[in-house]
Parts: sequence; C-alpha cells; structure tokens
Amino acid sequence: YWFIYRYWFWFGYWFWFGYWFMYRYWFIYRYWFVYRYWFMYRCWLWFRYWLIYRYWFMYRYWFIYRCWFWFRYWFIYRCWFWFRYWFMYRCWLWFRHWFIYRYWFIYRC
Repeated sequence: YWFIYRYWFWFGYWFWFGYWFMYRYWFIYRYWFVYRYWFMYRCWLWFRYWLIYRYWFMYRYWFIYRCWFWFRYWFIYRCWFWFRYWFMYRCWLWFRHWFIYRYWFIYRC
C-alpha cells in the first residue's frame, strides 16, 4: 500500500481533478487584461494601498536614502505637537538652553 499512497498524487489526483482546476483558472483569468481598469476603479482605495505598500519592506531604506532630507523632516516634525512636553522633560537642560539663548543675538545689547 505504500506504492499507492506514494504515487496517488501524481497518477490519480491530477488525472481525475487536474483539468477542473485548469479550467477554473482559465475561466477566471482569461479577461484580466480587459477588466484591469474596472478593478482599479471599483476597488481604488485597496488597489492604491496594495500598489504602494506591497514592496514597502523592500524599498524602505531606498526611500530613506533617495529622499533623505524630506524623510528627516517628516520623521522629526510629524509628532512635534504631541511630544513637545515629552521632549521638554526628556532633554530639559538642552531645551532650557535653547529656550533662553535662541534670541541671544537680538538681546545682546
């Protein structure tokens, strides 16, 4: 019986049920090129999300290198309003120095 269990997938399963899956694949995907824009219009938000974020993990460092200045600006100033007091507490000495001496050039006289 080991011979039957070993070769059932290749000589039995695909012989009886293989063409059903092939016909199902052909029946569904034969008009993918025709209805591609229809899917883009019908599911635009999901399509945009899939088109942009499918390779985010692969090209994350490439975007950081290509748009470094913009990425640095976005990464630092995206949460400045919510974490302002946290930064004041975490870096109190530096914040106090910056808050007092930022107008030293104006008030030097």
